Amino acid sequence: TFTFGKHAFKVSTQTYNLGPDVLSSDCLAGIAASSQMEFTIIGDVFLQNVYWVFDYANTRIGFAELA
Repeated sequence: TFTFGKHAFKVSTQTYNLGPDVLSSDCLAGIAASSQMEFTIIGDVFLQNVYWVFDYANTRIGFAELA
C-alpha cells in the first residue's frame, strides 16, 4: 500500500511479486528503496494499480482507485 495525502492505494501481489531470482533462492520485488535518496520513485508497479492523470499546467498528478 502506498499512501499519498490521506488516501491509501493498494498494490496487488501480481504486480509487486516478480518471482524468484534465477541466480539465488531470493524472491524479487518490483519496488525498491534507498536510504541514500531523499525521494521515492514509484513506477509501473504502482501505476498498474491506479488510474492516473498528469496535470502539466499545474505541475501535479492525480490518482484514483481502479474500478
